Amino acid sequence: MRRNRGPLLAGLTLLLLLSIAPANLEAVGILQKPRDNERDALLAVTPEFVVSNVTLINKELSPGGLNNTSAFDVCGADLGSMFDWNNRVYIAFGDTFGCPLTAQSQPNWRSNTLAYTTDTTPAGGIVFDAYILGPDAKAKENIANDAGPPEETAITTYGVSVGNTGYLFYFEGTIVPDWTCNYSSAAKSTDAGQNWTKMPSLVWLPGNFNQVAIYKQDGFVYFFGIPCARAGGVKLMRVAEGSIENKAAYQYFGGYILGTPAWYAEEQPIFIVPPGVGELSVRWNPYLGKYMMMYIHDDPPGFGRGIEMRTAPNLWGPWSEPVFVTSGATYPCIYAPYTREGYEENSGKTVYFRASRQCPGFDPYSTYWMKLTLAAANPGDANGSGGPADMLDALAAARCTLDLIDCSTIVQIAADVDCTASVTMLDALFIARKVLNLILNYPC
Repeated sequence: MRRNRGPLLAGLTLLLLLSIAPANLEAVGILQKPRDNERDALLAVTPEFVVSNVTLINKELSPGGLNNTSAFDVCGADLGSMFDWNNRVYIAFGDTFGCPLTAQSQPNWRSNTLAYTTDTTPAGGIVFDAYILGPDAKAKENIANDAGPPEETAITTYGVSVGNTGYLFYFEGTIVPDWTCNYSSAAKSTDAGQNWTKMPSLVWLPGNFNQVAIYKQDGFVYFFGIPCARAGGVKLMRVAEGSIENKAAYQYFGGYILGTPAWYAEEQPIFIVPPGVGELSVRWNPYLGKYMMMYIHDDPPGFGRGIEMRTAPNLWGPWSEPVFVTSGATYPCIYAPYTREGYEENSGKTVYFRASRQCPGFDPYSTYWMKLTLAAANPGDANGSGGPADMLDALAAARCTLDLIDCSTIVQIAADVDCTASVTMLDALFIARKVLNLILNYPC
């Protein structure tokens, strides 16, 4: 029988560190004030998986794609995040062009379009049922930009359904010559996507929630947010499904209090994944028994684009160090990897995903259906089998217990602590966490 020594070890570690003078700790190089994002970086754990057999299955759009999208006047589009709604999978595309699409001519530009499918067999590619159409029987722009072409675009980054209502989250801004966001917001539809109404009560100004990935769990909608472009860190917010239209009900992840995730009414300076993240998606993977995040790491910008994956036991983390998936060296100009639960095989060992490619001259400019294979890095890692010994469990419990964020958090635990005079206590707590993190990397 395994014994839970975590609380005892946590208490002993805290008492030990609190008894050491900060000056002595500084002398031996243990005490260092946390730099920007350092507390978040300490959460990263060693990946327990490897990625192999990354394969491009097919191009999705006309010309030459699996789907005859030219019938809807679509010969170029990108993105394609997916969400489930009323027994359909909706596919939210970004900037969309008509036919024919060439370097010299980009007809019938729409900021966004929306396709849907009932295809549940991903192995051969996803067959679209249709697009949401306008009166001209062409794929229509569902959310109009504010200024109109060519100044701005309204790019849908992700969608979600709550009951019979669909929500598309988008940002309003410019992509060329510089990528900037004016704001992000949402639009809703109650008629299966035929008509969308903007929601001015849900607005985020330029910041960390201009592009989002969305995941629903236990009655909450979670938003993984990044700024415009592909260089930001990931922050997390959530809202109860029934309050999705109430901006005041949104909560922002702010770290941990005694190992428990803390949520605040205002955005917090906490990244769950450090900067360097572009378009992303998050899904549960049954093979690994963890959540997986895929995103574009655009470093260096442009043709240095590489897709990475991380995993975590919880939506808030701790997220593993990144594992390389593929890059522009193999698939030029690749970006925006999007996954969906249900589009996998072999209990999640084979993962299917959509990625975009946009090369100069729009050659190509399309989405592509791809797959990869996951494997546990060590025998017994997948699906939570195997595991650490008692001592590692105890160390992990200590680390999670001491995972405090700032003085305001300490005040919630000991109301008589004066923030203006609590530096020593805060330092000691941070030291305890740092020392334990050096001993092991273990998900709280």
